[in-house]
Amino acid sequence: MKEKNFQLKTGWKHWDTYLSKYVNKKVNILEIGCYQGEATSWFLNNLCKNVNSRVYAVDTWGGSAEYLNINLSQHANINFSQIEKDFDKKILETKRERQVIKMKMTSYEALLKLNEKKMKFDIIFIDASHESKDVLTDAILSWEILKNNGTLIFDDYEWEILNKTYYRPKIAIDSFINIFINNIEILYQGWQMILRKKTDISNKPKMDIYYYLQESFRSYQLPDEFIDLSKYVTNYKIKLKFSREVPKFRKELGYNDDCKKNLKFYSHYKKDHEFFNNFVNYDLTRLLRYIEPDKMDRLVDLLTIKNKINRKNNSYKQSYNKSFSIYDFIGSNNEINAIEAIANIEKLKAYPKKEELSYLNFSYGNEYMNSKVKKFIKFKLEPVKKIHFFEINLGRNKSNKEDTFIKTEFKNIYDVLSVSKKIKTKIDIINICLEGDSLFYSIIFALLSQEIGGTVIINCDNLLTKFSAQILWILKKYYNKLYIGNYDSDIMIYSTIKIIAGDFKGIEDKELDELLDIAYKLTEYNPEFNKVNNNYHYLESIITVPSKYNKMLLRFITQIKKYNENRNKLIQKNQEIYKSIINYLEYDIDTKIKKNMMKKLISQKQSNVFYNWISKHGILDYIK
Repeated sequence: MKEKNFQLKTGWKHWDTYLSKYVNKKVNILEIGCYQGEATSWFLNNLCKNVNSRVYAVDTWGGSAEYLNINLSQHANINFSQIEKDFDKKILETKRERQVIKMKMTSYEALLKLNEKKMKFDIIFIDASHESKDVLTDAILSWEILKNNGTLIFDDYEWEILNKTYYRPKIAIDSFINIFINNIEILYQGWQMILRKKTDISNKPKMDIYYYLQESFRSYQLPDEFIDLSKYVTNYKIKLKFSREVPKFRKELGYNDDCKKNLKFYSHYKKDHEFFNNFVNYDLTRLLRYIEPDKMDRLVDLLTIKNKINRKNNSYKQSYNKSFSIYDFIGSNNEINAIEAIANIEKLKAYPKKEELSYLNFSYGNEYMNSKVKKFIKFKLEPVKKIHFFEINLGRNKSNKEDTFIKTEFKNIYDVLSVSKKIKTKIDIINICLEGDSLFYSIIFALLSQEIGGTVIINCDNLLTKFSAQILWILKKYYNKLYIGNYDSDIMIYSTIKIIAGDFKGIEDKELDELLDIAYKLTEYNPEFNKVNNNYHYLESIITVPSKYNKMLLRFITQIKKYNENRNKLIQKNQEIYKSIINYLEYDIDTKIKKNMMKKLISQKQSNVFYNWISKHGILDYIK
């Protein structure tokens, strides 16, 4: 049978209302400032019928500020010794004196002792010194020993005897409530203030959103990591398996719930034009933006500061001229990925060291942009002096050059073979930049067109499927060097993966024919591989690995997993920062000044990232 709630009717109206729930229960009560014991008696008579209940009575019985520092007639001749005797007498009259623990000391001393003993109280009544600093100290120290759902009572909330408002209890009580507001329910406010302590662990102190975003964005650094897969010796046998279902992402390759959320967010970003435009509006489609004329002043300032520090020169004019040389070289340049890839293969020593070499670029730029790529190759890849430059232009830019082939996409194996035959020569460095499900065709093209000792750079969206890991395993058989990493120039809410395979060993005709047979079958099923429909067939698996290579394969997959996990953390961090910035700029109620400061910070950060990027990849050294 459910117990009925007992309602006190003592005439102490608000105490009757809010303290009746403690009747007949074992309670611990702390009274700070007892005077003659009127409230102490009330507690004993009404809430301490359970013999295990206790009242801790704290007082000096020596007076406080309102008695000692004020010459009021009603307080002038108070005998505090008699006050204490009156208290003791009142307690005896309740016949519950054994339930009282008398603590004759200051509230500060008593609260320190009780905190040290880790005591916990159901009710705390504060009615000691009324000077604001003392009230606030009592409140804070009491809060630590008040139970969750316990009741805290302040007496004399509206007391005004002290001459200045900052001395009075009200300012201390209001301050206390404002500080602990997430854990307080105000039950009653009048001459007294009655509060309930509530647990709200979700509301931990947090940095203001503007300063949080500012700090997150300012401290962000581009990653500098390649996973080296060069040490692995690989082999395989063809065993083809098609599926009508989209290949599953694999846990053993680093796929997890966070990765799933990242991919979902990216898909939403690609499909929702309004959502996408929010990022465009604030220059957040990628962290490393192509430099634009309105960012030039910032770059000039950066160059001037850096040059002064490095003591190269201290001329603002020199910095200004150099800035425009950088802008001419790479500003609004669609070949920024190609320039980064060239710098990467130089750093990794993954390119053929020849005075004369051929370079094939899958390009989105025009002839002028590609002429810059040629010059950078000569500067960066020693000892190159002459370049045979081939271009497959993905942007439909017209060209009259014989060595330029306009091709918007590889739809199937016949397109791959057509372009490979047109080149009529083997290529030293191939930079393949294709969109969509093109990894297999990219590798077929490389194996058909690569010169011995050459290098291929391939873009792909992910390495989370069994098939993608097998592709890398196949690639490693024919190249001595193999690396995977991110494009700095493309890191934002997602990042393109960069595969670099160097020192091509060659491939036997029989093995190449086996891979071409797979490509023919894939074309038979899917005449245009990027046009997915209900009849689409996916390559789920294409090889098996001889048993003696199983341990090697396991270590190989473990390294890919490590890369995928690190990449996923980076993407997750980016998405969190950028989503928060968009929400702040679009929806958060904050001052216009702060929002303008955030926009300025975005611009400054992008300029800094751009400066770091051109330094990291040797472009500053190239621009004399």
